[in-house]
Amino acid sequence: MHTVTRIRGNESREIYTVNECMSIRSWVNQNIGSEFSAPVICLYQGKPLLRAEWDIVLIYADVVFVPLPLGGGDGGGKQIIAMIGMAVLAIVAAVLQQYWAEGLIAAGWSSLAANAVAGLGAAAIMIGGSLLMNALFPTKPLPQGNLNTQSLESASPTYSTSISQNQARLWQMIPETFGTMEMVPDLAAQYYAEFQGNEQYLYALLCIGIGEYLIHRVSIEDTAIWENGASTGNFPEIELEIVNPGESITLFPDNVETSPEVSGQSLNKETLGPYTANSAGTQTTALALDVIFPRGLGYMGSGIGAHAVSLLFAGQQPFLLIFSHIMRQETVLPACSTAVHVFMEEDHAV
Repeated sequence: MHTVTRIRGNESREIYTVNECMSIRSWVNQNIGSEFSAPVICLYQGKPLLRAEWDIVLIYADVVFVPLPLGGGDGGGKQIIAMIGMAVLAIVAAVLQQYWAEGLIAAGWSSLAANAVAGLGAAAIMIGGSLLMNALFPTKPLPQGNLNTQSLESASPTYSTSISQNQARLWQMIPETFGTMEMVPDLAAQYYAEFQGNEQYLYALLCIGIGEYLIHRVSIEDTAIWENGASTGNFPEIELEIVNPGESITLFPDNVETSPEVSGQSLNKETLGPYTANSAGTQTTALALDVIFPRGLGYMGSGIGAHAVSLLFAGQQPFLLIFSHIMRQETVLPACSTAVHVFMEEDHAV
């Protein structure tokens, strides 16, 4: 035996007992009619259930129908009432000001003095009315404290009217989307890049949301790169992997730290560093290093033109004043005047 709860308001609710096997749609047709009179959300086992599933989901657990608020729940209706009240108050104050001025003039007051006193009376009515309206319909206060990511909510870029871009929304809720819509996924980890030859590759891990989704199309701006389970041929160098809940990411390492201290160094001396490879208390399984020669590489010796260069890169880990080698690679590069990129990676636990 299970129950179906229909919430009608903050204090009103109806509870029905279901003793037979039936779908949610059958129960609605039998007890409500063809449809609810107001928009509702169906909660089945504590999770929202789409209307398309009401015909196939049987009531084997408790069901709750929650009505959607009409007119907004942020005090917008009260603000409209307050605006109307202030408009009526202004009209009443103007009428009273004219009435008082005429009465004072009839009593022998000068026109200037009568209008001044009547104006002060009308202003007092407006001030008192404003204080009363603010007390009856208070405005929503602004958030206090430090205006950082923990004190202010960051709006989802999906519903933003500005140009959308993937971003990491720290300390914000993971979205849970229903229906068919175009969305801008958040970054699930900080993206990183590496060189392979003279080609630079960007690796990005994006979060669609909680649960499983049927993805119809993936686009970069307005250009579709993946649609209905296959690549469209646009940007053919892009590889895509969809990871469902409980599955592992196999396309690339998803937890990579980039050391900003190493960037922009000049190889004008034998040893650089030391630099931190990973955060304290953590362990890394591989080290990677990108070396860029933006103006080319070579040396001028005997003969004509530049000669090839042999480069030896080595990394060391200090431990109790004993340095152990954790990376060592020798590379012979042909002489050239264009940009040269050297990528090194070595598996090692640090």
